[in-house]
Amino acid sequence: MRVDPKVANLLQRAEEQFRFSSYAQARALAQRALELAPRSASACHMLAAIAFAEGNLDESKRMFERAVAFDPSAAHLRYHLGNVLRLRGEFEHSVASLRRALKLDPGYEMAYLVLGAALRGLGRSAEAVESLRRYVERRPNDADAHHEMANAYRDLGSFEQSLDEVRIALRIDPGHMPARKGLAGLLLLQDRFAEGWPVWLQTFTNKKLLLPDPGTRGDAFRDKRVVVYGNEGVGDEVMFASCIPDLTHYAREVAIHSEARLVPLFARSFPGVQVRAMTKQGTRLTVGQIAPDELHLLTNYLPAYLRFGLESFPKRASYLIPDPAKVDEWRRRFEALGAGVKVGLSWRGGLDPVKRAQRSIPLAYWAPVVRGLDAHFVCLQYGEAAVEIDQLRRACGVKLHRWNDADPLLDLDSFAAQIAALDLVVSVDNSTVHLAGALGTRVWALLPASADWRWRLNCEDTPWYPSMTLVRQHEHARWEEVLKKVRVMLASFTSVQSASSRDPTPTEPA
Repeated sequence: MRVDPKVANLLQRAEEQFRFSSYAQARALAQRALELAPRSASACHMLAAIAFAEGNLDESKRMFERAVAFDPSAAHLRYHLGNVLRLRGEFEHSVASLRRALKLDPGYEMAYLVLGAALRGLGRSAEAVESLRRYVERRPNDADAHHEMANAYRDLGSFEQSLDEVRIALRIDPGHMPARKGLAGLLLLQDRFAEGWPVWLQTFTNKKLLLPDPGTRGDAFRDKRVVVYGNEGVGDEVMFASCIPDLTHYAREVAIHSEARLVPLFARSFPGVQVRAMTKQGTRLTVGQIAPDELHLLTNYLPAYLRFGLESFPKRASYLIPDPAKVDEWRRRFEALGAGVKVGLSWRGGLDPVKRAQRSIPLAYWAPVVRGLDAHFVCLQYGEAAVEIDQLRRACGVKLHRWNDADPLLDLDSFAAQIAALDLVVSVDNSTVHLAGALGTRVWALLPASADWRWRLNCEDTPWYPSMTLVRQHEHARWEEVLKKVRVMLASFTSVQSASSRDPTPTEPA
């Protein structure tokens, strides 16, 4: 097919601007080319690539779909569309697009890699291993591919094979931080603390400043000023903050720079500790031994020095203190709902699309769990949930109560008080289970078969949170067994609580 020279020139100039990250100029040139040739797959491809580079996956998907419609036999367009769909969490459509790319061009190597990641998102990790194996046969020195293979083996519970793959990735690229973090997670998952924590510390390197030897344990902080920076999500900051009380026993002075929404809660819970908000966007942290008596650390490094074995976890019910006045207000609201236990629910978790797909349980699946119980259910799910809540109400007649002033994305202190006022929290693996455990609220954490390292293996409890019960999935992408177990547990819990409320403690005779 003959290409208009003017269109070809515009696209060539657009590509040059794109390579120099001049996206506005590249977009203007590509749009002009599309105006001159409205069915140009190449112009759509360029606009899709620009949108992708800018992080606009919605627009990138739209333009790649147009490009594929204009040139359905182009394997590279099917591949790029499949990759965008994977990043959006649309794994079924991603797999279909990638398989079509490979049918058009069986030698399209990158499609095997991305297909493996998309299959993991569907819980089809055995198929993912096969696709990834085809890729590494062609490109054996790709550290990213071996790391993804390690993840797939980990999903399947093949920990030794996963360790082999992640170590291959590190041999290829010793500086591959995701692989190093994956190695640490595999070791910690199996309670191999002595091996795992030193590797965990290596997930951040600083050429100028050194970290203390984890073998020194708490003595690394003795008589020092220690500054701690939160560097993970809210759930991780909450979990690793469990080490702050231990840290204060050693350090002369402790300062915490945390997510701004956690400042009121941390300031109340850790008296004597300086708590400040930090802005993570664009922040470069200096971590290590700043001076003989001053040490700067990331929050997630504290367990390497203070949680060196199961015996080092303190036996305490909680370590975060909610606002008492706010807790009282939430209790009044819950009492107004009527008799019956008050149970908080959360069903989505994880920022990474694959993890989110593995951890989340669509609210529609919960109907058999919540129907017909002497309980009132409270929505603890952050983000948009109105449509799902309405669908659940129409499906089983159960109302999931939600208040506009309890948005954890805006006010975690009020959210913490809400959790503290509940009788029970039932949630997938997200920040809500960490807050509930840290507050000492009874919480059941529903875990996927490939659970995160912090939940260990084959146990129903966790040393991080004594008030937490772990309910584990045994087969990937299948939550039926978990939800049936939760239904039985909830029926028993509500029955016991209702009986207790009907049998008040007898008083002494006058």
